[in-house]
Amino acid sequence: MEFNTHYIKNGLYAGLACALLYLVSHTFDPGFYIKQSKLFGGLVLILFLVKSCKDERSVLGGYASFGELLKASFITYLIAAVIISIFTYILYNFINPDLAKIELDITMEIMEKALDWVGAPDDVLDEVETELDKIEYQKDFFTILTDFISKLFSGIILSIIISSIYKKNKVA
Repeated sequence: MEFNTHYIKNGLYAGLACALLYLVSHTFDPGFYIKQSKLFGGLVLILFLVKSCKDERSVLGGYASFGELLKASFITYLIAAVIISIFTYILYNFINPDLAKIELDITMEIMEKALDWVGAPDDVLDEVETELDKIEYQKDFFTILTDFISKLFSGIILSIIISSIYKKNKVA
């Protein structure tokens, strides 16, 4: 398997751009980081996946098959996901160890609104609060690993979509 340097470069840039975005958003408002910044990080990732596909097609003379683009975009995503996962571990365990508690509180707020919206009785809400209070939620290594694995599924789906859009086969 031959790797072109733009796979690695775009993956590094995507991962570092997302990590920087997350750090800045967390610094100004941890709630914004938890609620919104991951959406913007996803957009950054998509831009770099598109860039990898365009770079790969350019390297191959303007034509690239679906498989060639899938390899380029998924490797880019994989590298970015590793960087983002490492940063997330550092953020939750060293930069702001209270961030997991903040995330749990925000999750509880969202659940309260959802239960109110569907008209759930107050005792259901109290029961949910009681159960959530029992949880010692943290972002340890295994939680980060699970998040990373789930990111790979979304990464392959994004890579498939983008690769199918940017493929350009040679006409025989």
